[in-house]
Amino acid sequence: MSALSAVKFTGPLGKFTWRMLATVLGGQTISIALG
Repeated sequence: MSALSAVKFTGPLGKFTWRMLATVLGGQTISIALG
């Protein structure tokens, strides 16, 4: 149940999902920091 196995299991779609998650989480963190 590690993140790496999840990425390998989902393939390119998983990488895209991780990028979207990282972008959303990063945006929220910046918003909270600036808020």
